[in-house]
Amino acid sequence: MSRPAAYEFGDYRLDPLARVLSLREQPIALAPKSFDLLRLMVERRGRVLERQELIRELWPDTIVEEANLTFQVSTLRKALGEDGSKWIETVPKHGYRFTAPVREVREAAGPAAPAAKVPARRTGPLVAIVLVAVVALAALAAI
Repeated sequence: MSRPAAYEFGDYRLDPLARVLSLREQPIALAPKSFDLLRLMVERRGRVLERQELIRELWPDTIVEEANLTFQVSTLRKALGEDGSKWIETVPKHGYRFTAPVREVREAAGPAAPAAKVPARRTGPLVAIVLVAVVALAALAAI
């Protein structure tokens, strides 16, 4: 099963491949970890994600404190505006759950767009000039 091209919730669109969150087609700046957290939460929406699970996924090769995760969740809630607090639910003593209704947007599988034609470059004169310069330098070096 292929992954969706994007996810939509409320007036937001999350494009995992382009790494863009937008609100009504206006991009919202998110730090890389905040984006990764949102992507994980949206992909696993409706499920309680335990704090340690999120920490392992977001910082696989680093030891971090739980406060880092708390900061990222707070940042996401702010980025999502007034809906952020209701969409990112805190499950006491466990973790977090993304509760917004999400729609998966898949790209239509159609014929590939034709490749843009790149005009051919004439390299003959340039090669001739470079060749003459090399021969001239070789002749000067031999003197």
